[in-house]
Amino acid sequence: MQFDQTPAGLPQLVGAVGVLSGLAIHHALFIHGEWHVHAPEIARYYGLLVAVSALAQSLPGNLGTTARAEAAAGGLGLLTLGHLLGLATSILVYRLFFHRLNKARLPGPLWACVTKLGHIWECRESKNHMYLDKLFAKYGDFVRTGPAEVTVFVPESLLAVGGRQSDCVKAEFYDLLWPERALFAARDKAMHAKRRRDWQLGFSPSAIAHHEIKVFKHVDELDRQLERISKSGAVVDATDLLLWFTFDIMGDFTFSKSFGMLENQRWHDITVKMKRARVLLGPLAPTPWLLQIGLKLLPRVWWVRDWYESVDWAQEQMTERLSRGAKSGSVDGDVISDLSSYLMKKGPGDEVSPWLRGDSLLAILAGSEPTAQALAAIFHELAMHPEHQEKLRQELGVLSTTDNKALAELPHLNAVIQEAMRLHPSLITGGIRKTTEKGVMINDVFIPPHTTVVTPLYTISRREDCFERGTEFIPERWTTHGDMVRNAAAHVPFSLGKYNCIGQQFAMRIMRYTISMVVKKYIFHHPPGYDGSEMETNKVDRFTSFPGRVPLCFSLRD
Repeated sequence: MQFDQTPAGLPQLVGAVGVLSGLAIHHALFIHGEWHVHAPEIARYYGLLVAVSALAQSLPGNLGTTARAEAAAGGLGLLTLGHLLGLATSILVYRLFFHRLNKARLPGPLWACVTKLGHIWECRESKNHMYLDKLFAKYGDFVRTGPAEVTVFVPESLLAVGGRQSDCVKAEFYDLLWPERALFAARDKAMHAKRRRDWQLGFSPSAIAHHEIKVFKHVDELDRQLERISKSGAVVDATDLLLWFTFDIMGDFTFSKSFGMLENQRWHDITVKMKRARVLLGPLAPTPWLLQIGLKLLPRVWWVRDWYESVDWAQEQMTERLSRGAKSGSVDGDVISDLSSYLMKKGPGDEVSPWLRGDSLLAILAGSEPTAQALAAIFHELAMHPEHQEKLRQELGVLSTTDNKALAELPHLNAVIQEAMRLHPSLITGGIRKTTEKGVMINDVFIPPHTTVVTPLYTISRREDCFERGTEFIPERWTTHGDMVRNAAAHVPFSLGKYNCIGQQFAMRIMRYTISMVVKKYIFHHPPGYDGSEMETNKVDRFTSFPGRVPLCFSLRD
């Protein structure tokens, strides 16, 4: 940078202006409101600014330009450097000394009050649930895990931030599909309530009665595959098998089109891409602004390409479904409505299609993965504790495995489901909320306004002060040993309040039908040499959990 022919003090003035501009933009803009969805544009702007400044420094000397041009290039460099220095300094000072969350004086990692980048490093292997569990062991019930983020491990936090009376809203992560819209991504409560009413048509008692006719078809296919496997003596990975099963159900449920994975015993190409695309969520989910940058600015290769191809595929399926109008699929000649047909009843296609594009992906993923993960956990625990298989078989007796009313009244069957979902929740660190202008009081700790609150179910649902022998599989705690449940508020398998799982009754039916069919007809166990630890040690947290391998051997009952 050359200023030989510029007035004395001008370089210092230019640098000072740059510093002041950095301070000004931080205090006037960035500390107000939310900027995560604009992060790609901001990153692009600053990248361009730095690139132009660097280019300007290299051109004058190479092109033999005038001293004035060299001075201008030097001034631009100083201005850019000063701006970035001022912005970084302002962010650092504000977060260290003036941030609203500082008054709470919460413990946590040293870097947490300044940046979330350390959290990304800790989550590089998609083990956020384990990292937060370690923080709980080290710091206690309330931990600062980011400049404007608190992770709370007390069960009272679940109702405080997620209950019907809570003012908290969904946190920035839920803008994942931006600019697409979807029920799960609706952060505005009024908008969410309106869209949820549309969805409820597809989950009414009469609608579920229609849906379960399709479910029985897939349960029968699962039975055929298990019988084939049992006769061959093969070891099957229940994690994959059950994902095939539930993906097939949800394809039929949403679009009247099964993936056919269970019958073909192989992954559908798009489900492989959906699974790979979620790799990005492991390290980046705790930092929504960086996730937005990754999805919007990174080249569309590897996981990013898989992400967009998954979204495009789901939208293509919905477009194709819309082209068929209100017609639905059929089972044995009977016309059966799918979820799309119920959503289409709410208005003309042009009016609802922006929602349908986002909801199409939601319906497939939210309906299939959590149910498959819960079933994998249940069969894993039953294989580890075979006495409960026999107890379930005796409880089922001569009951029909397709009679939901009768199955819903079986205490041990439902206790097994509840206990497995307690130990292995689907959203092990998800369900993140954000306080509004009022803030929120949790126990005797006040969480200030506009603070992200994380409530990790993985840790909360295993607390010893909530569940005696909390890391053990003991279904009787929900039936004959109620004293082992010390605080039932720590168990919320389908979330709480206005944002709870709209399909929970449907999911429970699928699980009851599947478990009762399998337990009544088969005996299953882990293969020799498998100690049962792989499911837990290889579990990854990518918003929803993905369990490790669950190898099972099946044999027909006598």
